[in-house]
Amino acid sequence: MSTHKEKWIADVMASIDNVQRLDVNEGLFTAIEDRLASGTSSQIVSPRKIILAAASFIGLLTLNFWVLSQFAAPKQSADMKNVVETYHLNPIDDWSSTYTLK
Repeated sequence: MSTHKEKWIADVMASIDNVQRLDVNEGLFTAIEDRLASGTSSQIVSPRKIILAAASFIGLLTLNFWVLSQFAAPKQSADMKNVVETYHLNPIDDWSSTYTLK
């Protein structure tokens, strides 16, 4: 190993020499174990809350699809329709936005 790497390892190991241990409340671990053993920490979710959550999710999903479909669908504005009617223009085909004179 290189001396630089060995020095780095020695510095890291020396840095933990003066670290103080935390004082832990002795009864805390016992209290946590008692609570887990008693089973009072678990809660049952009511079916109504599950149904409301599912309905909210479906509603948001539907709203997202509707909004995306509104932006994805190409629409002609009222101004474009007025121009087409005023100048008697015909579309080249059903999918085109290019017009020719009638």
